[in-house]
Amino acid sequence: MKSYKYIEKLVVMQHPDSKDLIRLMIEHDGQQTYGLQRSIVNKGKVRHFYNKKLWHSAYNVKLELARRISDYEDKGFDVMTEISLQHNNIGTIPEFFYSKKSINAGDKAVSIEPTDVPIFVDCSFHKLSIRDLRYNTEIVDEDLIAFFNTLRKTIEFLPFTMVSVWSNNEIKVLLLDYHSKPKPKHGFNYLAKMATTDPMVFVVTDCTVQNSVISNDTLSESCAVLSGDSLTYHLSSKWKSANVFLEKHPHMTSFKVYCMDSGVYREILTDVMLNEVDRSCNAEILFTHVENQISNVTFVRSLGFHVTISNEKVFYLHN
Repeated sequence: MKSYKYIEKLVVMQHPDSKDLIRLMIEHDGQQTYGLQRSIVNKGKVRHFYNKKLWHSAYNVKLELARRISDYEDKGFDVMTEISLQHNNIGTIPEFFYSKKSINAGDKAVSIEPTDVPIFVDCSFHKLSIRDLRYNTEIVDEDLIAFFNTLRKTIEFLPFTMVSVWSNNEIKVLLLDYHSKPKPKHGFNYLAKMATTDPMVFVVTDCTVQNSVISNDTLSESCAVLSGDSLTYHLSSKWKSANVFLEKHPHMTSFKVYCMDSGVYREILTDVMLNEVDRSCNAEILFTHVENQISNVTFVRSLGFHVTISNEKVFYLHN
């Protein structure tokens, strides 16, 4: 089957009696080759058909699309939607930051845990990319990938980019942009409708600007703020940071964590799992205390050889 990059045009038709749906799409490889894809919803089941014929003229493939539409109209189908899709417009991927700066009640922010994963999703007919904004790496979680792939297979699907916070089985949507003309009038509701077809347990929550005002009750919690081209996790006072030396286990993904004690390296933690790091290094970490024990160790970034390693007192509960 020919590999395509873009969808030129999308037409959805429905039969008024059977409620069957037909979706016709002109596909484009980004150069001079066009194809037609047809998807059918019959008795709740979606089937996709890929036409093997290739066209090398936009004019001719549009004539073929018009002929197909006419054929279905003769069978009683009505055109419900005609959409043009934007080419190669993936939006701006925001930069990610941590901050200890507090915010005020009434600010636009979303309550989170600093261990939650900030993600940028580029979801189209021909591509799915889910990036961890902390480390600029691709997410490989099979359940999350399967969730978005299920959306791509629905008859209602339109390409979109999304900035969100992934927390266990919840996806908190901070920004959602559809790459279509026209765009859905109620973008989040459109996404939620697509998500209801997925059998998995992910919950999609609307945390866009109009639904993310911090109250006095949540002011002491950690929160995420999306502003312009940056996404910032503002950490609550229970979270601390430290510069440490990470020593990787030779055969596992666990690490020993060292701080300084009177100018000498001292092991402060053993068998800490940090999947984001693949070698020994100086690093900045975040952590909390749970039942008087150091917990929730989170890798922030690698540091240079000449950085000052934190004193062990940083790890004291009441420091």
